[in-house]
Amino acid sequence: MIRLGGTSDGAYLLPDDLDGIAACISPGANRIKWFEDQLADEYSIPSFMYDASTHEDLFLTKMREGLQTFEKLWLDIDGGDNSITLEEIIANLPAGSAGDLVLQMDIEGAEYRNILSTSQDTLRRFRIICEVLHGLSYLKDPAVYHGVLQPFFAKLDMDFVSVHAHPNNAAVPFSVRGTQVRSPSLIEVTFLRRDRFAEDQSEYY
Repeated sequence: MIRLGGTSDGAYLLPDDLDGIAACISPGANRIKWFEDQLADEYSIPSFMYDASTHEDLFLTKMREGLQTFEKLWLDIDGGDNSITLEEIIANLPAGSAGDLVLQMDIEGAEYRNILSTSQDTLRRFRIICEVLHGLSYLKDPAVYHGVLQPFFAKLDMDFVSVHAHPNNAAVPFSVRGTQVRSPSLIEVTFLRRDRFAEDQSEYY
């Protein structure tokens, strides 16, 4: 695993498997792009960033010319003028972006509906997915668990394996009533596509 994006907010742990990555799709940029800066500076990987809540001039670091673009749009499925879907982003990628991609997103709970509405073929374009999972306290609600959380994880499980997860210490853990389970309500997770693993995985068990 390698850490990208510094030592504070905005950093992620990824598998050391970035050779051949064509681009990073990064919704939920806010004002911090240290992760995308390191991809550009050390790996020459371009990033396409999206966030309707901020502006390019508000980023804490300068844009890397030719390697970073920003659009003032939400990642969402509502079809609004100020939103864009993963399907649309990938369809509009420039020539030369035909290889595997990285998806890095922190979009305040919208990750669930966006992943669930994205086709499996589109998700397979991503070799690595790093995301912040919000609202996990809703595990206590059977309707949300069965209608959103379980389908979300089942969809990712079809083609991805979680290779890293850790609690975000900005959120208070919660207890699941009637059990001894205590869980963080905010988790940062990294997924790696299943075909990146060796066929013989016995050494990992």
